[in-house]
Amino acid sequence: MFKKYLLPGVLAFGVYAQDAETKSQEDRIAELEKRIATLEESENSETRKNIDRLFAGLELNLSGTGILQATSGADDDYADSGDEADASYSFDFEITKTFEDGLGTIYIDLEMGNGDGIDGEVPTFSGVNGDATGDESLDASEIWYENTIDKFRFKIGKVDPTGDFDANTIANDETTQFLNGGFINNLAIDFPDNGAAAVVFYEEEEFYIGAGIFDGDGDFDDVFSKIFWITEVGYTVESFNIRAYYWENNSDHDALDGSSTTDENSGFGLSFDAEVSETASVFGRYGMQDEDVAPVEHAISGGVQFSELAKQGDALGFAAGLAIIGDKFEDFGDGSGKPDDAKDEMTFEVYYRYPVSDNIEITPDIQYIMNPAGEGDADDLFVFGIRCQVNF
Repeated sequence: MFKKYLLPGVLAFGVYAQDAETKSQEDRIAELEKRIATLEESENSETRKNIDRLFAGLELNLSGTGILQATSGADDDYADSGDEADASYSFDFEITKTFEDGLGTIYIDLEMGNGDGIDGEVPTFSGVNGDATGDESLDASEIWYENTIDKFRFKIGKVDPTGDFDANTIANDETTQFLNGGFINNLAIDFPDNGAAAVVFYEEEEFYIGAGIFDGDGDFDDVFSKIFWITEVGYTVESFNIRAYYWENNSDHDALDGSSTTDENSGFGLSFDAEVSETASVFGRYGMQDEDVAPVEHAISGGVQFSELAKQGDALGFAAGLAIIGDKFEDFGDGSGKPDDAKDEMTFEVYYRYPVSDNIEITPDIQYIMNPAGEGDADDLFVFGIRCQVNF
């Protein structure tokens, strides 16, 4: 009888053991799958953190500027072919990355554009289209690193010298304010093109002092073999800002009298702007440079801007400027010929910026220039223009 029940018992135990082993394997597989899922979740979480860290503090901006201008009054003896109409465009893709824990900022400006504008046909000292880029190009116009330690701000890389020096609240941006070069920056500063540079500023709430050293040729060949350096001090009292600067450019310059090809240039200047009411501001600039190498010895400009006349974000600007020629230019010209009747160039500009939408601004612009490029015999010149600014 014992044998009768032994065989079924053994068989039942075997089945039970097999079921237990199968269940144990399933549990181990389930546990393994759980661990794998946990690891994947951890890796995904770390990946997400790395991606978030990468994009934290990242700002991208894309903008485009189109300008159409036409002259009236340009005579054949002065301009290449009398009155002209011309256009230019530019696009800027700006990348700004601000690092956490006070590790500074990296800035890149990729600029694409085409067109000399009217300046390629009708010469003036000041230039009537400050946004024209010349021949078709795609360039990293700026690449720099900046950091602030206590009250010191440092910048190094490929830098636009006008981004830190000779600033002005209402006369410093050709895409939203005045188009004439004499109202964007001081005509009597011999700024180099964007190039290798190092800049440092000490900044208090109402006071700052800064200095910059730039490659004088504005390229990366023989960097700093010839330099442009500038130092500036600024002071703010409520809504009044004033700046004073001295600069030297020791790159080779041709003397206007033909006596040398290795002269240097230097000068100093002032810039101020002030709010006189909630909707009105004024500005002024003065500069002087070496008349031995520069046609314009003194530059004076000033103007006013009114805002919110018809719509929030609009602006009406008016400016006048005087480019005073030096004795050497009057006696010898600038190498391309001596003017028969050399006189100071005087420029007037008025614009009205109207925001069509949050992203688009249309700006009609009129300029009037007397004695363009110091040519006293040249007819007075009107430049009619329109600018479209799009911020994506």
